[in-house]
Amino acid sequence: MIRSATQVAGSPDIFRFVLSGKVYAPDAPAVEAELKKAVDKGARHILLACFSLEQVDSAVLSALIAGLEEVKKRRSGRIVFMGINDTVKRILAITRMDKFFEIVADESAAMTLLTAGGAAS
Repeated sequence: MIRSATQVAGSPDIFRFVLSGKVYAPDAPAVEAELKKAVDKGARHILLACFSLEQVDSAVLSALIAGLEEVKKRRSGRIVFMGINDTVKRILAITRMDKFFEIVADESAAMTLLTAGGAAS
């Protein structure tokens, strides 16, 4: 499931999404639509809070890539995963999506990354 974006306090161009449970192909259009809606509202960077995300499939990863392309093209922004478990980390590695998205432990690390403009560690 994806929850609608919320603006990160004190950061007008950073929006947070919560992905939880098992997010599969039927959810992909909603994921893509929510990302586009956030960019339309001024999001430059997207934080994907995945602390309770169990699994994600290739259709959803495609929607996330579409969202990444949108935020890069329109705002020169980024999408950052935070709090992913080993299963999701493996899925990102197997699909090589870990080369496109940055992965951090928590929101503090994400904010440091985005406000400093550096690369993920």
